[in-house]
Amino acid sequence: MRVAILRKRAQHDDVAILDGDVLDVIAGRMIGGVRALEGGLIRVVAYASLTGREPNSALADEVLASLYPHHRSAGTRRAGPDDRPHPGRRSAPTSR
Repeated sequence: MRVAILRKRAQHDDVAILDGDVLDVIAGRMIGGVRALEGGLIRVVAYASLTGREPNSALADEVLASLYPHHRSAGTRRAGPDDRPHPGRRSAPTSR
């Protein structure tokens, strides 16, 4: 479903995606809803445009790895509800 959202957005924006795996990489890296997915697509397409490169899976992995280094790329386990921080827990003890 996440790839379908990205594919629809790419068609809407007339973005030519020659490498179909690029959408899989974006969908696998991004956590969140539709806005996060679209943001990942926009980042990859903008970076490709600025550097004169084709938007492909290697470029998507490169661009998104620098922003989301702890997230995995496509083909690996995606984050689920258990991966979100618990609202009542602190990530690290604080000293006062």
